[in-house]
Amino acid sequence: MSKTKLIAALLLGLVVLSHPFLAQDDHAPLPEQCIADYNLWSGGSKDSLERLPLTVIQPRQIEMSNCASVLKSFDSEHKTGHAVEMLLLYGTYSGHISHRALDFIQRHGLMKEFSLEDASGQR
Repeated sequence: MSKTKLIAALLLGLVVLSHPFLAQDDHAPLPEQCIADYNLWSGGSKDSLERLPLTVIQPRQIEMSNCASVLKSFDSEHKTGHAVEMLLLYGTYSGHISHRALDFIQRHGLMKEFSLEDASGQR
């Protein structure tokens, strides 16, 4: 397998693993656990988030997406806005994952090839 194909396969795996709707969970998280995790994870600085490995960020991203779903009905019942907070943190994690993937493409000199393939409709 060529270096380019190997890197492309790794990137595809990264995208698939980072997509929260593809993640399978045995049970929905409890609203209280979602709120506690959000409070714990949202307090850090951008620098502290950048130091976290992908193996930490991806599960958090998935949990925040799952929590947003769980908290929609909780918010209606309790007149809170927790689901929106979860979605914002999910977006922050998604942005970091995308940024790291782009940095990886650039570090390995694949941006030109990526752009050409994307322009030709290969997605």
